[in-house]
Amino acid sequence: MKKKNIFTVICIALAIVTAMTITVFAGAFNSTAKENGNPTTISEANIPSESASVEEVVILDPVVVERVDPTSYDEANSMVDKAEKRLEIAEMVLTGLTDLGYDPDHPSIVLAHTDVENATSDLAFYQEKQTEWEKIHEWEVRKEEYPAATEAWLIMKEEFGWSDTVCAGIIGNLMAECGGCWTQDLDWQINTKHGLGMVQWIGGRRNQLVALYGDTPTVREQMMFMRDELYGNNGVTKQVTESQLNEIMNASSPEECAYAFASYYERCASQHRAPRKGYARTAYEYFVD
Repeated sequence: MKKKNIFTVICIALAIVTAMTITVFAGAFNSTAKENGNPTTISEANIPSESASVEEVVILDPVVVERVDPTSYDEANSMVDKAEKRLEIAEMVLTGLTDLGYDPDHPSIVLAHTDVENATSDLAFYQEKQTEWEKIHEWEVRKEEYPAATEAWLIMKEEFGWSDTVCAGIIGNLMAECGGCWTQDLDWQINTKHGLGMVQWIGGRRNQLVALYGDTPTVREQMMFMRDELYGNNGVTKQVTESQLNEIMNASSPEECAYAFASYYERCASQHRAPRKGYARTAYEYFVD
């Protein structure tokens, strides 16, 4: 056998040894061998000795690994890393066998192609799971960084069914009312002579809030009260007209929504309305982009 072929065989052998080691990670995937079904991990083939002919190669049955959903962000990342290594090894084996001169229809080549296809499919599967966990992880980070703003956003978005534009416009206003240094760090418990809660309710509106939920309404209770003031539900006095409500809810941008909300619902001084556009954009970029 030529030196080049000897070197290639050695490379394949090393790849197979590595592959056999990598298959141990199947335990991390909760691996189970099945008699039927498509293989999902690279198989091993006997590498011919220097004196063996192509016809003497013996193909072993592929190892079947059951795919499982990762249960955490870190586990998803780990599974993607391992799937990438499996694909790299499968491609290395295919390249080595091709360099040895195996015919395209030889069982070793066919199986190597299958291994690459399965490894590619597995990688795509775990990358999709990784993306799902990345989104979950992003919200966990937001909850830790800005708990009140994140809770308010999720209530508006998931429970009230409001658009990202509306959520950002309203959060932008809350940042102006109770966000220290105009950030998403909302002081939802603020209670002074100047106002109560995230909206800074005063007068009769404050009295109605306290009558319903007490002196320290939770973030959820404040968001529910705000919604009831917008729609006039649950015996709460409606604070905007239908046309004003439509302007808020159908705004074409976070900035437009923030300005309408400040004008009709918050009713802050005119000079304090324009800055809320920028706060709304900041909220949008944080929670959406």
